[in-house]
Amino acid sequence: MDSQDVITYNQEIVKVIKDDKTTKVIQDENLFPVLRYLQKGPMTINDLVGIFKKSGDEKSDKTIYRYLHTLIKAKLVAKAGKRIISITEDELKSETLYMRTAKAFIFPEALKHDPNIAEEGYCPVFNAARLLLKPVVDGKTLDSDYFQKFVFKIDRQRDEILIELFKNLDDETIRIINELNWRELEYCLSYSSWAALATVVDLKKEIAKCK
Repeated sequence: MDSQDVITYNQEIVKVIKDDKTTKVIQDENLFPVLRYLQKGPMTINDLVGIFKKSGDEKSDKTIYRYLHTLIKAKLVAKAGKRIISITEDELKSETLYMRTAKAFIFPEALKHDPNIAEEGYCPVFNAARLLLKPVVDGKTLDSDYFQKFVFKIDRQRDEILIELFKNLDDETIRIINELNWRELEYCLSYSSWAALATVVDLKKEIAKCK
């Protein structure tokens, strides 16, 4: 059977998520995989059912529909258009396509919503990170509490800088960024935000405060 995708939705490059409720939707263990799969492009419910099955986490079409309905309400996913399928020469059928409302989502304060990350108290992620950094701080061990606060502060600053960068894009830059696939865009956002951060924050000095 031949098919053709007709896309009618105009996807944003990035979308800033400012409210806690939407951030929690993104981080929901059932909903996040749908957003991750949709990074590859518009998909039908049947496409998503097949991907979940292939991953070993089988979901019914009704379950996928329910997930998509929640993501649409949160304005993270939208109906993108239709897939037109030729059954015979005279018979056509269509399926709804779904896509993310943006290629990338930026959500400041995201760390505080992650159940695996803690700003205060023992956190295995930050404990391992501060030990890994010993060679660049003269073999000294960074203070756990100070280091965790430093990471949260830097993470917030990096997101704020990234948001500002996207407020000042010219048409040519928008065109070039739009040509990136989702993985390339993630690299672009990561490298550019860290590079921009380095122009306004003395990271070596900030890390030294954590000793």
